[in-house]
Amino acid sequence: MLPIQTPGSSPPTNPFIFPTGTVKLLATYKDQSLVGSVSADALVLASPVWKKFLFPPWDDTSLPEKETEVKHKQIDCTEDDGEALLILLNIVHLNFDGVPAFLEYPTLLEVAVLVDQFDCVKVVRPWLESWMKNEKSERLKAKQEGWLFISWVFGRETTFSELARHMVLNCAFRVSNPLEHMNLCS
Repeated sequence: MLPIQTPGSSPPTNPFIFPTGTVKLLATYKDQSLVGSVSADALVLASPVWKKFLFPPWDDTSLPEKETEVKHKQIDCTEDDGEALLILLNIVHLNFDGVPAFLEYPTLLEVAVLVDQFDCVKVVRPWLESWMKNEKSERLKAKQEGWLFISWVFGRETTFSELARHMVLNCAFRVSNPLEHMNLCS
């Protein structure tokens, strides 16, 4: 049974426990393994991937007769970035106070990875303008090649085209002959 949060009480220390949780979620967050509880209904509405995971179309027995059958489901997200996952779950569970107005590049990239993985770009659209406000100044910085992926996932066609062109025209390759070390080429 999930703890009931009353007005004035402190929130649970595990940020992956959502009040309407019906499905167990395993996550890694700030180097800690956590077991959370998320709403199957929220996940199903947000993502066709989560829907197929929770209710596989090939499994007629997956349609729950009772809510308790859904509680036995478990989603393992331990390989996903915990911060990005928490942002996405806060959006899906309508906990908008837990959604930052601005994301640093590494977090934005991880959110894009999850949005692509779970096919749920529509749920993050209201935050895109604020998350991407530094797009023009940040996208050409060194070690930020992930902007190409970010722009692809979030449908930023102009940025994607400009970055792809920039990368093709400005990439450098170190060419060496891998066979020369084997003494096969004289």
